[in-house]
Amino acid sequence: QVKKAFTNPKSLSMRDDLSWLCWEDIKAPDLSTAGAGGIRQVGRYMMMDKSKSFMNRVEQEINAAKAGLNAPTVNVHIFSGLSGGTGSGCFLDVCYMVRHIANKVGGITIFGYFFLPDVNLSRIPFSDNKTRAFIPKNGYAAMQELDYCMQLQYNGGSFTQMYQDHTEIVWHDPPVDMCHLVCATNAKGDIIENAYDYSMNVTAEYIMDFLT
Repeated sequence: QVKKAFTNPKSLSMRDDLSWLCWEDIKAPDLSTAGAGGIRQVGRYMMMDKSKSFMNRVEQEINAAKAGLNAPTVNVHIFSGLSGGTGSGCFLDVCYMVRHIANKVGGITIFGYFFLPDVNLSRIPFSDNKTRAFIPKNGYAAMQELDYCMQLQYNGGSFTQMYQDHTEIVWHDPPVDMCHLVCATNAKGDIIENAYDYSMNVTAEYIMDFLT
């Protein structure tokens, strides 16, 4: 119900967890009924609107993984595209909400796998000019944010975000403990054949090797 929510800006402006949202610059009629329509702020809004249930679910899953074990360590793997609207808009919040739960329960290592714009572009026909235009822009913005946040311990930066139930999370650590960037371009600068599927398969094989 994103489109419906954006036609009632008063309700949006009353929420302190949405103080960053420039709803007046987003045209509600342009929003799709599913997904974020390539708009990063809409993707972030969708995550914020479920932040409480998301954190509760993450905590449940981690506790279930640790149940019956003596001081186990748990690895959390986070996957996201960086250049659509949904993943590009919410991936950092997801990482920091997971880190918030990890700090609460202890013994957690967080891995991030982030798919670069060329992975998405390989699936978009050249006739879809609008989508092909926003993918690089979203990817560039997301990469700037990721680069800055991965260096927080060195650049002295920090950020505090309010989530549902007045939960404040301070961003002063990197979003993930180990960051992987996944691209669809080889060392010569050429797009790999079947680039999207190739990227997914390489990542899946890497994870399976890690698990085994």
